[in-house]
Amino acid sequence: MRMTKLARRIKKAREAKGMTRNQLSKEIGVSRAAISQWESGATTDLKARFLFPLAKALEVDPTELYWGTPSIPEQLRLTPLKFVPLLTYDDIGENLEETGEVIPTSADHATFAVKISGDAMSPRFQDGCIVVFDADAEPVSGNCIIAEIDNRMFRQFNQEGGLVSLTALNEKYPTIQCKKSDMKCLGVAVQKIESV
Repeated sequence: MRMTKLARRIKKAREAKGMTRNQLSKEIGVSRAAISQWESGATTDLKARFLFPLAKALEVDPTELYWGTPSIPEQLRLTPLKFVPLLTYDDIGENLEETGEVIPTSADHATFAVKISGDAMSPRFQDGCIVVFDADAEPVSGNCIIAEIDNRMFRQFNQEGGLVSLTALNEKYPTIQCKKSDMKCLGVAVQKIESV
């Protein structure tokens, strides 16, 4: 099989970064076999959902990696942009090898994103908007979080002593109160991504 120019550029960028195939596969969330296929030319159609995380991990311009011609100035190559998986409420906390869609974010400590469903948090968070979360953050009063009690929900967190209030921003939904020990925070909202 003839090695393509794209395959050579991927291999050259990985080696220049001093990464093994295993390290690169873990960094972007694909199998080592996928990296081997890209570098051998066995896979010639590199999807955008893999191209951008691959370019970010290798610290190269995605257009230059794919086409061989740079598209942006050097100072923009090392943008603080990172990519997080777009999850459903049910997927949060699961060890997913490949989730599919990724969302670009500049938020520090971003772990995952969720497309919000329903109007409980409107008008601030409309149905269908995408919110980026930090799964490791400890919530403080006023934060919007994904909480798990009996089910998973997106609400504003408030704490007074050992009691927690989970409030919908839409007044037609009731506030839920519980002991802090009865609730699990799955993520604190760190960024809302607006549609244009």
